[in-house]
Amino acid sequence: MLSISEGDIHGSLQKVVANTSENPEEPSTEYLFQQSRSVSLFYKFTKGHKYLVIPRRMKSSAGNNVPNKKYVIALRTKTKVSSKDVVVRIVRLDKDNAVFKNLTLFHAGTLTSLTTVYQIKDGNNVFRTYRGDNLCKGRKEHNAKFELVI
Repeated sequence: MLSISEGDIHGSLQKVVANTSENPEEPSTEYLFQQSRSVSLFYKFTKGHKYLVIPRRMKSSAGNNVPNKKYVIALRTKTKVSSKDVVVRIVRLDKDNAVFKNLTLFHAGTLTSLTTVYQIKDGNNVFRTYRGDNLCKGRKEHNAKFELVI
């Protein structure tokens, strides 16, 4: 499941405003875990707010309890992520954060910056690979295994 929370740009208080549902074009405010390999949702982010995109998974007795599960998050935007109006940071919430107890209102608390590999598609539809904690300030990765051409 993906959750999106919205809050004041300078504050810590966040409110969950959207969760994935069966239809990506109709996100829900309800918490609905789906048994699926992938989930998606459409959401319009507006200027002047701080958003968190929170990947979630439900623990199970079938062994889906690996502490460091790998995942991919893709953002499709009309505005360039490199524009001065958009800042995308890669952060981690504390594992005991109230949002993971399915609360709608929660304090973001201390956000830990994460350095990871990410890709940005250029104007020629070529993915360029970077490593960093911010989608504007990453270091170019020259690793052919990450480069994809569509």
